[in-house]
Amino acid sequence: MMCRIPECDSEAQYLHLQVCSACYSGLAYWRGRSRHAKEKRQRQVQRLESRMEFMIGNPKVHPKRKGE
Repeated sequence: MMCRIPECDSEAQYLHLQVCSACYSGLAYWRGRSRHAKEKRQRQVQRLESRMEFMIGNPKVHPKRKGE
């Protein structure tokens, strides 16, 4: 049985939730947190994904590292 979390293609190890161990760990980490904290994290992740898409689509505009 595969993990039921979208974008995850690992084998489910927690059969009662139908999730893999990595996804279970992430779920457990956020258990008990406020809705505001979860929504804030979701906005951060969306911004990071958007930044990564930009970097992949525009490889020549990456800033150089210090010392290069």
